[in-house]
Amino acid sequence: MLKKRLFISYTVLISLFMIVVLTAVNRAVSGTIDTQMESVTREAVEVGVRDINSLFSDMFSETLNLCVDRQLQAALTDFADGGGEAASRAVREEGERAISGLRRKLTVEKVGLYPVRDGELYRDEAGYPGGGPAGREAVRGFLAAPDLAGEEWVRKTRAAGGKFVLTENEGADRTFLRLSKVILSDDRDMRDLALLEVNIDVQILSTRLNQISVQKGLVYLLDDQGRILLPYSHYHQDGNERFGEARSGAFIDRNKHMVIIRPIHTVGWRVAADVPMREILAAGSALRGHVMAISAVAIAAVLLLAIYFSTYISRPVIHISQVMNQVREGDLDIRIDSPRQTGEMKTLYQSFNYMMDMIGDLIQEVYVAKIREKQSELAALQAQINPHFLFNTLNAGQQLAMMEDAERTYAFIENMASFFRYRLKSNGEVSTRGEEIELIDSYMYIMNVRYSNEIHLEKSIDARLLDIRFPGMVLQPVIENALRHGLGGVEWEKRIWFSIGQENGEAVICIRDNGMGISKETLENLNTGNIPPQEDKHDSGNGVGLANVRERLRLYFDRVDVMAVESGGEGKGASVTIRVPVLRGAAGALAGAAGEAGAAAGADAGTEAAETL
Repeated sequence: MLKKRLFISYTVLISLFMIVVLTAVNRAVSGTIDTQMESVTREAVEVGVRDINSLFSDMFSETLNLCVDRQLQAALTDFADGGGEAASRAVREEGERAISGLRRKLTVEKVGLYPVRDGELYRDEAGYPGGGPAGREAVRGFLAAPDLAGEEWVRKTRAAGGKFVLTENEGADRTFLRLSKVILSDDRDMRDLALLEVNIDVQILSTRLNQISVQKGLVYLLDDQGRILLPYSHYHQDGNERFGEARSGAFIDRNKHMVIIRPIHTVGWRVAADVPMREILAAGSALRGHVMAISAVAIAAVLLLAIYFSTYISRPVIHISQVMNQVREGDLDIRIDSPRQTGEMKTLYQSFNYMMDMIGDLIQEVYVAKIREKQSELAALQAQINPHFLFNTLNAGQQLAMMEDAERTYAFIENMASFFRYRLKSNGEVSTRGEEIELIDSYMYIMNVRYSNEIHLEKSIDARLLDIRFPGMVLQPVIENALRHGLGGVEWEKRIWFSIGQENGEAVICIRDNGMGISKETLENLNTGNIPPQEDKHDSGNGVGLANVRERLRLYFDRVDVMAVESGGEGKGASVTIRVPVLRGAAGALAGAAGEAGAAAGADAGTEAAETL
């Protein structure tokens, strides 16, 4: 049912979306394709024109640099003023140098330099095979060239007054463009010093034109007279008749061709792009056909995607629904494998497994807590077996010592009896911190008799906290653990610091020694509770080790962070810090208890001074 609803929903929504999108795309393509093609063609022509303009600008710039070359100017001026052989040689040398520099920067063919004297053009005699025609006036290697004066390009150049002139120069097998200019003197007279001729292969322009990309059309190069220079197949046809005399513009001609004209400002020429409209429309039709084909494929893909997504989404949902039914029937061990799932479904599967693990952990925690509580009670009961016998025996020994007047033995046995009397009394019941401290005092007296007063205990106790309720037999085992495992094998002075204070409404009990310390691994296990009470290696020997103390405090106060064990490392001592809430019986709140303690103890009811045993 779910799969069917998803399939219908996906099919309808995606189909509507695709229809709207494809309709909008088709309209946009139909409305703008002609404009776009015209824009593309126009841009291609603009780029080509800029390239050709740049080519001519480079030619003009480099040619102008040759014309104003100071050394060449000086040589031509000396020649024009009637200089002899030295002047002719200087013109030839400086001319060759300047022309060589021009050839390195530009792709040019023939370069001619014709010096002027008395208005007459001269050319290097090397230009005349065999020394040239007889009767020509020779000037130290240069011959007069009156035949040049009659050529049309020379007349146009000399009439231009120092401006550049661009004309055609048809060679034997190729057509060249002739760029010519009169070299003027830099003095006030502005005399004609020479005539410069630079021939450029039209093929260079043809290559640049062929780089202009238009849709199955042609690109034409027209000179300043409107004659077609390129392509060669239309050479010297009248471009004005075909394209008109406009310098720039775009229009559709009578042949239904789109014509785009752009000027070449540097030389007064034009570039004309001629593209048949049928080619532009054909490109648009092809594109519209592609759009329709894509639309058909997209609709088919919609159906396939709807089937795939409905199956993909419904399958895991149905699966997790079946698993939840099994949980409802009581199967709490079931889990969901999700090796192929990703995204939200994988997160859902993992969350379900995590929830089932948490349920299992909570059930297990309740069972374990009850078991540990019973184990702690059993350990306390087992610990009473020996104290019963020993307590009765010690009472007899105490009476015997008193009869024999052995005071030290009497004190020792009395502390031993007090120690075991408290253990029999507590039986795991609630006591006060004052009673726990009395037990510690008795225990330390016994230990110092045993160790010849080698152990020093320093106490700092807030008297206001002595009557606070507390589980029995939790502090003495910590002291005993410090003696056995911390100070047992040390050769230096043995010290234990014991303090009870108040911080942030909590009672803080700290027991610290300067013994062997605790390894990092054991320390981590003690603080994380990885050592069960029945397996605690730091057991004091009577079934009440650090792990047992932590567990009893945790159960009694119902909090996890009740005890922390710290050590600077092996050989740097260790400390046990217990933080518990202030719990009182009939005494009431802390403020009331403090008042009672102050009334009873007077001015000395503050913090008990440190004492050393």
